Amino acid sequence: MEHYLTWNSEQALAHLVALAVAYVLALPIGWNREREERSAGLRTFPLVAMAACGFVMIAIEVLG
Repeated sequence: MEHYLTWNSEQALAHLVALAVAYVLALPIGWNREREERSAGLRTFPLVAMAACGFVMIAIEVLG
């Protein structure tokens, strides 16, 4: 239980960088869909990408 109570700033920074990369990689897709006036656009795609990245990071921490 103590493992989960400790703060690791290097790991937190790595997670934030991964979330930022997911956001940046999803922006062009969202921008293209926004330009073509499709339903999911500039706000939806980066949000979904960050959520998927977050779920994968949690799964890796729990199962890995």
